[in-house]
Order: sequence, then C-alpha cells, then structure tokens
Amino acid sequence: RARATDGEKRFVGGRGTRVDGLVRSRSAAGDLDTGALLGWRGPTLDAGVMSLAVAGERVIAGGLFTRANTTPRLRLAAFSRSTGALDAGWQADTNGTVLSVVTAVDNSAVFASGQFTSINGTTRNYLGAVDPTTGATLNRSFSSTGERVMDLAVSRDGRAVYGACGCNSVIAWPTGGGGWRGRNNVPDGDSQAGAYARGTVYFGFHEGGGGDPPVRVLAVDAQTGVLDPGFRPNVNSYNGVWDIDATVDHVVIGGEFTRVSGVTSRGIARFVRPGGADLVAPSAPSGLSMSGGVLSGDPVADSGGIEGYIVRRDEIGRASCRGRVLIAVVAVSL
Repeated sequence: RARATDGEKRFVGGRGTRVDGLVRSRSAAGDLDTGALLGWRGPTLDAGVMSLAVAGERVIAGGLFTRANTTPRLRLAAFSRSTGALDAGWQADTNGTVLSVVTAVDNSAVFASGQFTSINGTTRNYLGAVDPTTGATLNRSFSSTGERVMDLAVSRDGRAVYGACGCNSVIAWPTGGGGWRGRNNVPDGDSQAGAYARGTVYFGFHEGGGGDPPVRVLAVDAQTGVLDPGFRPNVNSYNGVWDIDATVDHVVIGGEFTRVSGVTSRGIARFVRPGGADLVAPSAPSGLSMSGGVLSGDPVADSGGIEGYIVRRDEIGRASCRGRVLIAVVAVSL
C-alpha cells in the first residue's frame, strides 16, 4: 500500500508481516536498483501502513496502527531512515485512519490526510501538517473537504498541496494553509490517487469522469485546474486507478484493470507524458551572492520555464565537501 525512497533504499509498507520469508512487520526496505531485501527493520506495528514519506533522517508512516512495538502510536509514527528503529522523540496522533503522508519540498512540514478530524487533539479535518522533527501540530489549517482525503501530492515549487478526495474531486490548497486554491469536480466517483509532475496534476478515481463511464484517470493544469483534453484513458473496471506516479516524461497508473484504452494492461500501465520531457538543461546559475542570509543571482534561462530552485549547503547530493562551505544551486524545470 505504500512506497517511498531516499535515493538509496526503497521503503515499502502494507499489511504484511513477512517479506522473502523473513519477519517484517508492515514495513521493509529493499535495494533501490535490485529490490533485494535489506536488513532495515521497522518497529512491530499492530496494523497496516497505508503511506510512507521520507523526511530528513526519518521515515514517516501513516496508517491503521495504534502501537509500535509496545509504545502507543496512533496512526502516525517515525522510524530511523538508516536502521528502522522507532523514533521515541517523534510523536503525533490522529483520531482516524491516515491514508497519505507527504513531505514539503523544503522539509518544513509533513502533510497527513485521511479519515480523521484531529491531529494531536487539534481540529484538522481530513488534512493537516506536523513538524518533521517532533511530530507537533503546525499552525497550518486547511479548509475542509467534508470528506476523507485519500492521497496527496505537492507541487515542485512547494506552493501547493493537492488532495484526491472522497468528495468526487481533486482540490488544491496553499501549503501554508488556508482556503482552497481550486477544486475540480469532474470525477463521478471518489478520487483515490494523485501525483504532480511539471505543472500537471494527475488523479485517478472510480465510476467514470465527466459523464464518460470508462474514464478513470485525468490530468489538470496545476495552476488553473483546467482539464487536459488529450489525456482521457479508458479503464475497464469500476474501481479503476488506486495509485499514480509521474515524472517529467512518464505517467504510471496502478489499479484494478486488465485493459487500458484497448491495450492489455494487467494492473499497471505507463503513458508517455503529454508534451514529453524537457531535455534541454537550464543555463548555469551565475552572479551568486549572499547578503543578510538571502541568496541572489542572475536570471536563469530555460526553454521549458523555471519552476524553482534547489539550494544545498555543505553538500552536493550525498557528497561531503570536507568542511568547506559550498552552496550549490540547481534550477528546476517545470
């Protein structure tokens, strides 16, 4: 039911208690390239994991569980990214099932959604945000959908969080909290899955979309909510699409189906993303300077448009700079 990665390991979660014949209580980790089971072991959970997210040195789990090892953990818990040990200092709880967790782009928050109305005793109707290092409820309140939020995605610029909702819609909120930025009510059934890639939000659902019964997945512009008329795959099942992932050049759906748009596809299908990939790199950032804690520089040119920047201090990816202060700036295409 859940998967996440830190770039080295693939974390998975669900209801199972054994993987490759070895005890793994509702979570496990495998090699990212080969899938081979690793020695990483999460705590013993008393019920299933529905979603996972990596937040710094922690893996955040959300689901149905109420205990981790012998410690109360009501549907949210944090594990060590390196060992899987329960983080005793991180504590958050909800009064209902957590269906999705995602990390903010700047790692300032972990967003959680599901079938709940409070986090840590504070009213949060189906969507809330907690501190990634402590689990404390953040002062980010989101307008209610009136129904459970089943899946979440965050825009690459970090400004919006998108929810696939049980209210037959996909909704956008500012990541800082507040009212809806937009809402699309095209699905005829619950929206069950969502993903963001390069300015587009993809969402899957059951029962049809916009009065077109075979349609089970659609795409909307992340800013305007306008439907992409060229992306309307037909799926041959009522329950439709349960999970979506998207990159700049592909969209992958998983669910209960055997044919997609007339092609045999048993439970999983991949599409070439409309518009294809932006294969031309942005120009290199230049003229960088720091003043008063603010980094500035010359404009960066890119044929596909710049959505934002990744700024890393004292590191490039996983490589240490051996004590030197180095700031790496990477322009991110839309």
